[in-house]
Amino acid sequence: MERETTHVLWDREGAYNRLLNDEALLQKMMQMFLDNVEKAMSVLESALSQKDFVSIKAHAHKLKGSASAVGALRVVDDCIAIEEAADANDIDRVESEISLLKNDISDIQLTMIDYLNHNTT
Repeated sequence: MERETTHVLWDREGAYNRLLNDEALLQKMMQMFLDNVEKAMSVLESALSQKDFVSIKAHAHKLKGSASAVGALRVVDDCIAIEEAADANDIDRVESEISLLKNDISDIQLTMIDYLNHNTT
């Protein structure tokens, strides 16, 4: 089951505005997101392997908050879908949504690293 996403990968302007137009703070938040996203995925995948729907939902929710802070909108969408699938105890859908999440995280990592490499204050 594929879902449509309505969001762009990264809403840099939205994140910048939410951080009171503070470029240095945006870059710091982006770096923190990048530093922590691999561990977040590892914990989420561990919960998946144990079919622990409560933990899956909790870790997706936490990642959703981090992604929202930096404007990673497709990651936010993925996390919402994972939370919904975990609520339904639908392991197949959780696996499918985590697969989409992995792809979007890879894309956002590349995008943010490129941005930081060219715009560091």
